[in-house]
Amino acid sequence: MGPAAFRALLMVGLLVPLSLAAQPRRTRPIRPGPIPGGEIVIESTDSGCEAPDQVDAGLVNVRLFNRGSALRHVEFIRRERLTPLSEVRELVLTNDRNVPWLRALGGPAPAAPGGVSSATLILERGNYVLSCVFAGTPSLRQPFPDGIVKELTVTAGVGPMRPATLPAAELSMRLFEWNFVVDGLLFAGRRTIRVENAGRLEHNVWIARLLPGRTPEQAAAWVSDPRGAPPFEAVGGTTEIEADRAINITVDFLPGEYVLLCTLYNPLSRRTHIGHGMMKAVRVVN
Repeated sequence: MGPAAFRALLMVGLLVPLSLAAQPRRTRPIRPGPIPGGEIVIESTDSGCEAPDQVDAGLVNVRLFNRGSALRHVEFIRRERLTPLSEVRELVLTNDRNVPWLRALGGPAPAAPGGVSSATLILERGNYVLSCVFAGTPSLRQPFPDGIVKELTVTAGVGPMRPATLPAAELSMRLFEWNFVVDGLLFAGRRTIRVENAGRLEHNVWIARLLPGRTPEQAAAWVSDPRGAPPFEAVGGTTEIEADRAINITVDFLPGEYVLLCTLYNPLSRRTHIGHGMMKAVRVVN
């Protein structure tokens, strides 16, 4: 090989890396390692919910398996007063629990029939109830159909203490009046998201993958009046969480168009949070 040919090859070798480096890159989040803490498995069917009645305090990973034909979600509610379960059930199922001694700590939002919804939260010692209800948006004093409310005791347990902080997450999502803010791109695959209620009111988030040809507005309309088949596939999220509280959720994303929805009802304005504009279209990319 002559000197001229060698110099030409050398120039190509230098230019190729420079041209590649000039291309914009989308940085994927770093996935955290194995999730610490205990585990609760809840199975939802058309006839009810199977869940434990006792769990150790600390970090708890909750997995909701939807084995029914409708959307259901599970909420962990701490009760700071020894009130009869019948009274708590009345407040929860009539969507009328504006009382300071019932604290919403979140839980797995609905998954499509046959799917799984996962959430990780911190439970302190005390008395709780688990609410497993049809996932809709009833108005004030409008009962949840076929709702189940059962007691849950969180104890100190035995052996080493469980972690009392949430593990690392790939992304964060902030909820406030009346918006969602996600701090990065959503990539396809299994993702762990820290959901923080940075608002003054309680909020939740449904994550729904829109079916082909459907719109976020159609998804919001169905949530407010759930008749017929939903125009989306529910893939997870968190149920109602109080202000200044955070929870981790784990979601399996396919590429496509999604919508984030806060499905709660505001008794002061007599409108849903969706009605206040708390919905956001997002795209999941490869």
